Amino acid sequence: MNECNSRQRVFLTDVHCRGNSVLSTARDLLRTYGLFTFQIASTPEEADIILYLEHGYLGLSDIPRVLKCVRAAPRAMHFVFSESDWPFPVLPGAYPSLSRPCSWAHTWSYLSGSKRKTSNGSSSDCTVAPEFLFSFLGRVNTHPVRKKIQMLDTPNTPCLDVNDGPKRFARFSYDDTYTDLISRSKFILCPRGFGVSSIRIFEAMSFGRVPVIISDHWQPPPGIRWQEFCVWVQEDDVTRIPDVLNRLRGDSSSMGHRAGQVYNEYFAREVFLDRLLSTLVSKYSNCGFTTDAILQRAWRALGWREIWTVCHQARTLASSALVKNVSS
Repeated sequence: MNECNSRQRVFLTDVHCRGNSVLSTARDLLRTYGLFTFQIASTPEEADIILYLEHGYLGLSDIPRVLKCVRAAPRAMHFVFSESDWPFPVLPGAYPSLSRPCSWAHTWSYLSGSKRKTSNGSSSDCTVAPEFLFSFLGRVNTHPVRKKIQMLDTPNTPCLDVNDGPKRFARFSYDDTYTDLISRSKFILCPRGFGVSSIRIFEAMSFGRVPVIISDHWQPPPGIRWQEFCVWVQEDDVTRIPDVLNRLRGDSSSMGHRAGQVYNEYFAREVFLDRLLSTLVSKYSNCGFTTDAILQRAWRALGWREIWTVCHQARTLASSALVKNVSS
């Protein structure tokens, strides 16, 4: 058997088959870089692996659609990569914002977490020595811990809500100023937002900077020695950040260098899909993809958010039906 035919065939899609930004980005990566250890299948029927790339929330109401997708390709392994802030892991897969250990799922980088570009199309210059000890620029209304970070703002440690950016920086542009701050900072504060993860973790790594992870429940991607290049801070310990990072100031260069190495090895655009697929196959190829197995995983993953969402959807449908009846 030749090498090409021995490689497992992968079909990329999403559960609702209506396209989304994550699936579009993945297809762009395929066109640009291809795959090294897998090959692309033209149809689900010929695939060994079907990877569902999702941006939005998949919940209890989506299980019938998931089961239909799996039954349509019974010989394939079915995995999910979902960037939802509130993942519901009904299928084995990678969920960047996973908040609790799960034997059939793990966290991963965001597919959109590659280097941001400045307005002129080039990456920020990270060869200069950083002048700030740490920084943060983003929305502070997505979680209370972010409001605490604003209290750390000083001229040498800029920590700002995005709405305050124009007051501090001349010619403010969120993307340009964001990447400029990363390049000028030794440590990048990466607080959780709506979800327990933060895309900043991986953006900081891509620039060779040290992520400071502020999240009590985020589960780091497996197989990586995160303690070598990350700083972990509990959500209640935000006020300790200046002291903690001052003590680590001398290690920031070596830690940042290691962060960049790990990013390029695991999460960079040219290796992202190969690394993701290889990890999924190595960890979950023995998972069952029968209806019973999927329903059992859904039951074990069930939480208050899934129940609340179904109730909310039911109320919305009932209200729409009532309005329609009244109008008619």
